[in-house]
Amino acid sequence: MQKVSRKSTFVILFLLFLIVANEVKQNNNNIRISTNETAPKISKSLTITNPTSESLWETGTIQQITWTCSQSVGVIAIDLYKGSIKEKIIATTVGSIYYYTWQISDHIESGTDYKIKIYEMLLDPLNPLTPTFSDDFEIVNNMKPKSISVTNPTGSSSWEKGSTQIITWISTGYIQNVDIKLYKGTVFSKAISLYTKNDGTYSWMIPNNLEGGTDYQIKVSEQWKDPVDDFSDNFEIYDNTEIDSITVTNPTSSSSWEIDTTYSITWTSTGDMDRVDIGLYKDDSIIKTIASYTINDGSYSWKVPNDLEFGSDYQIKIFKYLDDSVKDFSDYFEINGDDGSGSSSESITVTNPTSSSSWKVGSSQIITWDSTGDISKVTIDLYDNNEQKETITESVANSGNYIWNIPNVLELGSNYQI
Repeated sequence: MQKVSRKSTFVILFLLFLIVANEVKQNNNNIRISTNETAPKISKSLTITNPTSESLWETGTIQQITWTCSQSVGVIAIDLYKGSIKEKIIATTVGSIYYYTWQISDHIESGTDYKIKIYEMLLDPLNPLTPTFSDDFEIVNNMKPKSISVTNPTGSSSWEKGSTQIITWISTGYIQNVDIKLYKGTVFSKAISLYTKNDGTYSWMIPNNLEGGTDYQIKVSEQWKDPVDDFSDNFEIYDNTEIDSITVTNPTSSSSWEIDTTYSITWTSTGDMDRVDIGLYKDDSIIKTIASYTINDGSYSWKVPNDLEFGSDYQIKIFKYLDDSVKDFSDYFEINGDDGSGSSSESITVTNPTSSSSWKVGSSQIITWDSTGDISKVTIDLYDNNEQKETITESVANSGNYIWNIPNVLELGSNYQI
């Protein structure tokens, strides 16, 4: 009995050993499987094949950026770097396409340290694409170098506070936007306009709170990381010392205005007046307010109402807003109907400029005219000695007035006509 018990005990112990050994082996296998599942995969790789270190690309030309990739990728982005600074995002493209056609912008400056960077837009954390840079390559810009030259004001300019003046400049190279600033005695005074379009001209109403002086300058500078700029000559800004006054120049005693027809009421003024009121009088009594708080620009387009009584005792009164002491009445003029045919004949009469007008190049002036009949659009031309010099505007609404910025390139003369 004792021998049988020992044998049974031995068998039981041997079976227990086999069970334990199998469990250890199974655990080791599980550890190896788990380790393999969590191990990082090899990243996808990309090789840029163009541009290379031998590439020399010119602005304005079309070039192909090409690459190869070890595995399929999703949406990728292509950036342009200059040294370590990213200049411009070129494009995004689908990863299954291995080239990008790029037209090099004219504004990119010359340099030998450009690089192309290609990277994945949506990164796969288990199988990422390593961002790749090309070799350094060269871009050449054969356009004229960037420059700015202020042409107005000049050293002879004398600008009055409250007046509107035209700042002008010329530029070369690719300059999209500019800043315009005012300096006095080389010290910054105020920003006139920031981030304005580089079209060579800017209309500026000079603030009345500026100190008078002859040491002002205008600075026009490029809006960019490495800007070019230019200062005007020193010029004068002076106080308006004239007394306030208004003189109505149209209508006149010979004016005969028809109902349902648009005419230009015009006037001149001195002093510091931003706004005026305009009233219609008949037989020295107020009939109606034509305009209130209108800008004092010397012209107002008015369509004569068809409910007015005919008569030759009408007047236009123009006076300073909120100050009736500064005013002027026009001559008596006529308001009448048409000739009974149901429509009036068409006519245009230029009322400004006149023979006494003297307009300065670079300034803004108001061309005014009266018209009768059904004229919706007009063309305005400039003549010199009865010969057409240029078309000021091909087609503009028949409003009776047009603001013209006189080009600096016009020759001086006294035989001009509109």
